[in-house]
Amino acid sequence: MLFIDDEPHNRNSFKASFRRNFHITLAASGEEGLELFQEIRPEVVISDQRMPGLEGVDMLKQIKRMDPHPCRILLTGYSRIDSVQEAIQKGIIDISMQKPWDSQKLIEAIVAGAELNSDRIAGLIKDVVQPDEKDLNGDKVHSIQQPF
Repeated sequence: MLFIDDEPHNRNSFKASFRRNFHITLAASGEEGLELFQEIRPEVVISDQRMPGLEGVDMLKQIKRMDPHPCRILLTGYSRIDSVQEAIQKGIIDISMQKPWDSQKLIEAIVAGAELNSDRIAGLIKDVVQPDEKDLNGDKVHSIQQPF
């Protein structure tokens, strides 16, 4: 999975929240996101909308041209942006979610998006954990409730 956000706090928070369940690569800009996408070809791309330079919708549009299969999720702190609505209608974005994200809802969106491309999901999930499973520190690990 590739996560793109220009804010370091958001990148760190995302990785801390989801690293136990997903392979994650981080990018700090739309331009870096495009470069990394070409290198790693992730099954899911999650991007912030508002970033300096290349905004999320424009980057996801380019990614779709390169490879239409990965799920494209856009995160935005703004409820109504015409370019986002248009991108959804044109199929550039598979899922749009509001910031700040709810971890469980974002996991559900990632799983739902990956199911759009079910033939590619096998490489996405690193660890599907059982409810109540704990990591080495004794902390409960996020679980994915849906079967694959």
